[in-house]
Amino acid sequence: MVSNIELRIDSTIQAVDLMPGGIDMAIRYGTGHWPGLVSQMLLPGCLKVVAFRDLIGNQVLTNPSELLDFTLLQKQASVEFDLWLEKVGVPTDADRRVVRVPGNMLLDGIRRGDGIGATVPAFVSDELKSGQLVALFDDPIPQIGYYLVTLPGPVRPATNLFMQWLSNSITEYEKSLFRWTPSHLL
Repeated sequence: MVSNIELRIDSTIQAVDLMPGGIDMAIRYGTGHWPGLVSQMLLPGCLKVVAFRDLIGNQVLTNPSELLDFTLLQKQASVEFDLWLEKVGVPTDADRRVVRVPGNMLLDGIRRGDGIGATVPAFVSDELKSGQLVALFDDPIPQIGYYLVTLPGPVRPATNLFMQWLSNSITEYEKSLFRWTPSHLL
């Protein structure tokens, strides 16, 4: 265990500029293509639309428009689920029952059956594995995810060690979730 590495974590939704002697690395969400930077996939992060098994019962949803029969849970100030619905052909002017909640409450609401939501599969991996949650639809952009981003060239040893630790903390199961066949179709 290495204990002599000092970390400064700056949690922001803004894309920070990496610079020598400043910020050594960042974790960014996207497709991994940022000009002038080197990126390495940390965690697949495509959205998976999930529901509490008791909420949908034995229903098999085959068309994303069927989601409109349920309350949709979304994070406040997030448009990810809206964009996903639009991408899969659900009209933006369709009648939707949407409840916007703080990010820390989204998963709790999904787990309780308050509605259907979209999240990164690794965030609900245990519930998907146990069958408590059901995967309904996947994001059609599977290369999207969380990437470790650095400047080109040598990386400081402490930064490299931290990046290795982060990469090793993600299980193979979590990495594989974005390719799962929706469990209600098995």
